[in-house]
Amino acid sequence: MNKDITKVYSGKAHVCMCGCAGRWSDVLTNPRSVKIIVNKMKKLNPELDAGAGCYHVTVGKRIYAAYF
Repeated sequence: MNKDITKVYSGKAHVCMCGCAGRWSDVLTNPRSVKIIVNKMKKLNPELDAGAGCYHVTVGKRIYAAYF
């Protein structure tokens, strides 16, 4: 993952990602949350590949996504 990430999402897996079942964080408004989620994603899957402008990892009932 690179430093071009602009926003991240952490929420319930297998549902919409509109924010009703999770939380969006933007690098401009909450850089700490973005850093925490990106580091968690790296720890869970260090060999993430970019696809369609995002990275995502699903662990159990939770999804983590990072957009760039």
